[in-house]
Amino acid sequence: MKLVTFGCSHTYGHGLPDCHIEPNMPGPKPSEFAWPNLLAQKLKLDVVNLSAPGIGNLHMLWKLLNYKFDNDDICIIAWTYFYRVPFSILTFNPKDNIFDPGVHDGTKKIKPGDIDSVNISIQNHLILHHAHLYLESKNINHYFVIIPHHEHKEKCPDVLQVPVLKDISTRTMAIDLALDNSHMGILSHKKIADAFAKRINVIH
Repeated sequence: MKLVTFGCSHTYGHGLPDCHIEPNMPGPKPSEFAWPNLLAQKLKLDVVNLSAPGIGNLHMLWKLLNYKFDNDDICIIAWTYFYRVPFSILTFNPKDNIFDPGVHDGTKKIKPGDIDSVNISIQNHLILHHAHLYLESKNINHYFVIIPHHEHKEKCPDVLQVPVLKDISTRTMAIDLALDNSHMGILSHKKIADAFAKRINVIH
C-alpha cells in the first residue's frame, strides 16, 4: 500500500526550501515538505508524487492511465486550472515509444461565461469523469480535489458528475507563501496534509 498523488506545482511543492532554484524555478524533484509527503508520513505510507509544475489536467490523466497501481494503493488527484487543457500538448517520443507531457500556454485567459469557458469546462469534466471511471474499474481508493477558478463556475453536466472533496483545495488553502512568493509555503502544505488525513481512513 502506498499513496500516489497527481497534481501541478501546488502538489509538487514548487518554491519550498528543497524545491527552489533562484529566481523562481522548481527543483528537480518534488519537495519533501509538500503535502503528499507530509500526508504519507501521517498515514505511515510510502509516497509516489507524480505531480509536475505547469502540468495540465490532460497530462495528469495520461500519467494516471499509464501508472501501474497496486490494488491497495490510495490515489489523490489535485486537478489544476481548467484553462490549461486547450493549450496542452502531448508529444510522441519515439525513443521510448511514449507520449511526453508537452507545454501549455498559461498566458491566454478565458473570460467566464463565453463559449470557450463552457467548452473548456466540459473538456475538463470529461477528463475527471474518465479518471474516476478508470480508477473505479481498477478498484483503487481515490480522492479528487480541484483548484477553484472561474471556469469551474460553469455547470458540470449531470452525466459527468464525479465525487470531489469541496472543502479541500490546493493553493486556495494557502496561509503562507513559499520562497518564490507565489506558491504555498510550508504551513499551507501542513494544513492540506492535515485536512486530507481527517478524510482518509487507512487500514494497514
